[in-house]
Amino acid sequence: MSWVKICGISKVEDVHAVAEVGGDAIGLLHIKTPDASQRVGSDRLTLPQLKQLRDVATENGLEVVLLLHTTDESFLVRLLDNVRPFALQLQVHLPIDVLKNVRLRYPDLCIVRTIKNLGVYDALFEEAQSCDEAEHIDRILVDSARPGGGTQHDWGTCRLLVESRVRKPIILAGGLNVENVASAIQTVKPWGVDVMSGVRNPDRTLSVSLVKQFVACAQSGFTGPMTREG
Repeated sequence: MSWVKICGISKVEDVHAVAEVGGDAIGLLHIKTPDASQRVGSDRLTLPQLKQLRDVATENGLEVVLLLHTTDESFLVRLLDNVRPFALQLQVHLPIDVLKNVRLRYPDLCIVRTIKNLGVYDALFEEAQSCDEAEHIDRILVDSARPGGGTQHDWGTCRLLVESRVRKPIILAGGLNVENVASAIQTVKPWGVDVMSGVRNPDRTLSVSLVKQFVACAQSGFTGPMTREG
């Protein structure tokens, strides 16, 4: 089994491309303000764009993951009511009462918590264990200090986390690309992988060719003997 998410999808044709090459999920990013401009190659989406891409992705059997950086519960609820994604990826810490309210309102929503690997195992394990013990969090995504920046973090530290008492599915992100994803999977043995900058053209538009290569390389990495849960 393998799980590969392509993040920062912004076009219908890109959704089809991910589905056609065997990807499992797409990540969608919302604009931070209603009047934010949409420059060429932007991966920040308006509400109508989010809904359109969700529909196309769902029709093609892809999980739709909505990334959010907000702790504003009312904004969060409005967005979830409209987009209805498969999963919500939290890039910031949500107060426990807000997290509980989200779970009560959307019982079938998969909640993913992003944590940053700064190379210090004790700190990483403490944060991951907190997520593991939180009944409202379903998956844990381990990323670099600057998510989306294409920077690789310490795989050895992340491998220790996978081998620890943390039992929830761990997704590896941060600096992954065609050249290193298979090695990263064999080293860390994560439940899944997530890529954004590693499959982009210089203008940040999605490279369908790189997506195809990345999915193939990731799948080859997952074929080795490993014990994974989720």
